[in-house]
Amino acid sequence: MSILDWLDKTRQKSESVRRRISLLLTFFIMLVIAAVWLSLVLFSSSEQPASAEQKSPFSIFVDMFDF
Repeated sequence: MSILDWLDKTRQKSESVRRRISLLLTFFIMLVIAAVWLSLVLFSSSEQPASAEQKSPFSIFVDMFDF
């Protein structure tokens, strides 16, 4: 069963069923996006903080124009 067949069957259903399906799909996609976002936030917070001897990008940029 391809996605196009599923869409055709969904179009033949009543409007209330289509709304329910769209609500569930939207909720599921939102959960997937939130899970990916949370996993990235937790992964990035476990990285080591930058050491004090490393310069910030802004200070490097300012040093380029400092004569």
